[in-house]
Amino acid sequence: MKHVITLVFAAMLAVNWAFAAETLLQPFSVWEKGGWNNWGEIVAKADAGELNQEGQEWIVDLARYHAGKIDATELWKRTATTLVAGDYARKYGEIGFRILLNEPAESTAAAPIRAEMDAALAGENAEAAKAARGGYARLAEKQGNYELAWEYFISSGMYANNAANVAGILLKDKANAATVYQGALQLFETGVDAQSARRLIPALQKAAVYAKIPAAEVRGALETVQRLYADRAIGDTDDAKSWGIVLGALRDSIAAWK
Repeated sequence: MKHVITLVFAAMLAVNWAFAAETLLQPFSVWEKGGWNNWGEIVAKADAGELNQEGQEWIVDLARYHAGKIDATELWKRTATTLVAGDYARKYGEIGFRILLNEPAESTAAAPIRAEMDAALAGENAEAAKAARGGYARLAEKQGNYELAWEYFISSGMYANNAANVAGILLKDKANAATVYQGALQLFETGVDAQSARRLIPALQKAAVYAKIPAAEVRGALETVQRLYADRAIGDTDDAKSWGIVLGALRDSIAAWK
């Protein structure tokens, strides 16, 4: 009987813990709602036990770093336990990028991170190299080196929305038009989300005009994009609806290129 009671009590604790975890806020949702820079709020909620940090401890650590609670060296050290092995996208594209942006280039905190990301670029691990390029792309964008940022965004296939920002800046100089046109096409082949596509399609067409790409070629390129993403608009999800809007506008664009 005692054994049965123990099992029942353990089951009740498990249910209560699961319910508590479900009712706690996720660090990512707090971060997103706060505009991506509400570090103090994230730290305060974490310290008050209001966050379910499971799988998102790295966001809380990142917040602690930006809030001055831990230094860059400690933040980087913690990635060994807060990130799943092989999660290079977060290690280089989120944490490494931010440390390199905020710390002096030759500092004891930044130097080993840059060395590791450089080694990833030259190494045989494709995912690590891709993530390093993505991290360096974001860094170059923030530092105003838009040509380098574009090169890294295209070669990594990551952060397409950031790439759309850079495309708009590069197109202020018509000499960049051909580079933007080819790069945008490559991004569509790699894969983008609806929000990024909504911004990249006009950029591609603007680049085509500036670069004097023949209308038939542009129409063919837009039709290729249409075929690549046609199935994204199927269904009743918010994402499908977003793609429906994007593809509807794309159809109109295709018709205009005669």
